This record gives sequence, structure tokens and C-alpha cells, in this order.
Amino acid sequence: MEEENRPAFARRPPRQEDRGGADSAAPSALDELKRLLRAEEGMEPGNPGVHVGYGHRLPLDLDAAEALLDVAARRALADAEAVLEPAAWASLSRARRVVLASMAYQLGRAGLRAFDDFLPAVRAGDWAKAADEMLNSKWAREDSPARARRLAAAMRGAAR
Repeated sequence: MEEENRPAFARRPPRQEDRGGADSAAPSALDELKRLLRAEEGMEPGNPGVHVGYGHRLPLDLDAAEALLDVAARRALADAEAVLEPAAWASLSRARRVVLASMAYQLGRAGLRAFDDFLPAVRAGDWAKAADEMLNSKWAREDSPARARRLAAAMRGAAR
């Protein structure tokens, strides 16, 4: 069964360098991604919950939201690595891994894979072209322009 068709709980966990750990002084890619997703996606304080079906609200406290975020962030890291391929992924800085994983979180694996000119630029380490290709997309023009600009800027200048 292909990795992308497996349920989230059955997928390969992120690599150690993506997870960080207690002995790691710097935040891991997973920690950085969760921090970014909290800022980008938000959660309404005082109005926790998710609307499902027709007029039903599923209660969701902060602990449950954090658990869901953890699962989704791990999946986004795995999806981004799968799209880019492990050898290219291993050469990326933590910040650029977070950029790709954030895109995978928002767009899904197939959506990230659809960036035909962006992915070769990332594999080649051409950060300016990669950032330009991010901005040369419907995602940047119509769907999430501010987010795309922030992530493209990080792609251009990410050294960590």
C-alpha cells in the first residue's frame, strides 16, 4: 500500500531530525511547523469546536485540538518528504522543510505535487526560483496570497 493511501496512524513517523527531542537545543521541524500552523490556522478562544454535518457542533477542547494538530503536522511532514523525495528532503534546512510541510498541510500531497516548476527548483537548491514559482500560482494569487508571500520569503531566506 502506498504511504499516501495509509491512514495517518499507519504512516512512517517523521525522521528523528524532524522530531527533535529532549536533547535537541533547537526546535524540531515538527515543533516549528506546529507553531507556524497555530499562527496560520488559528483557533477561536472561547468557541472551541468544529461544525460537522447539518448544524451539529463537535466539542473540541485545546488538548484535543493540539492532538489533532500533532497528527496533521506529522502527516504534512511525511507528505512533503514523499513529494520531494528523501534524498532532496535530507538536504533541506529545517526552515525550508517547514515551508514545504506547511504547503502540504494546506494543499495536501496532491496539491503540493502539482507545483511542477517549484519542486525541481527546490531539488536544485534554486531558492529564488522556488520562491518565484510559489508566487506564480493560483494559490498565491487567489487562495492564500498573504500566506504564500510569507512562505516564499522564508523559502528565499531560510538558512536554519
